[in-house]
Amino acid sequence: MKDIKSFSKLFDLKIPTYDHYEYYIKQLSKVKKWSNIYDLVELFKSAENEIDDLFKYKIDKVNEIVTFIKSTQSFINISNDILINDYKSDEKFEHGDNINYLSIDIRMANWVVMKKYDPPSINELGDTYIDLLKKFNVHPVFHESKHFRQFIFGRLNPQKQIKSQRVMIEDLLSGIKRESTLKVECVKNDEIILSFTNDQHKEAIKFFKEFDGKFFKCKIYKIEKVEDFRINHYLDLNLKIKNSELIGHNGHKFFIYLKKYILNEKLDIRDLYFRVDNELAIWKTDELKLSL
Repeated sequence: MKDIKSFSKLFDLKIPTYDHYEYYIKQLSKVKKWSNIYDLVELFKSAENEIDDLFKYKIDKVNEIVTFIKSTQSFINISNDILINDYKSDEKFEHGDNINYLSIDIRMANWVVMKKYDPPSINELGDTYIDLLKKFNVHPVFHESKHFRQFIFGRLNPQKQIKSQRVMIEDLLSGIKRESTLKVECVKNDEIILSFTNDQHKEAIKFFKEFDGKFFKCKIYKIEKVEDFRINHYLDLNLKIKNSELIGHNGHKFFIYLKKYILNEKLDIRDLYFRVDNELAIWKTDELKLSL
């Protein structure tokens, strides 16, 4: 790979030093979120081989797509919609131990709300976000990048998008309140978090199967509080742990916590590296005796 920095930025990877990038990629590949990271590496390499200036290519494609969307009926409709309700969202929510949670959030929320305003008879945006990118022959590596999508939709009236997302969530919430006994714990702009007891397990599974699909993504999880952050333990439909994720931790200690709480592996000196003011630094730990 020629440009590790651009690859890291495209996929929001916090790699402390590019000298050991292969090591960090290997560690990330061990967790569910980045289980496809080697595929992303190969896609990025192919893009480097096919495109002379990837940065310019990215900017040009974003500008091209933004210009197109601004000309569509979808963008006109959302921009002129003065009747969008301004619902409040919960700013703070504290998870509890030993509680079953069901999260329902909008998949690619900025794309979904823009598509909501696209008249089916016109269908200018295509049936999926990938269809939209294919209209402009965008290299597949950018299909996989949330950073690239946010770059596009961040220039397309994001405040209206957020309000429209919240309306979608409110509509969903109204239906859940009518039909469900699950407790509503938190309502965000693009997500609802419900809690349920073991006796409500079947009801939670019913909602999971009903909503997990094209427009919504469902996750069942429990949390574990450690130090000053938490671990989300994602559960299968039988409430058994499938995989786990660090949430709200100090990003400078990501690889330390990854080894300690997720992978259960011994620390390597490279796990201790982090960056401050663009300078490479190292954590001191009793587990590894270092002579500096």
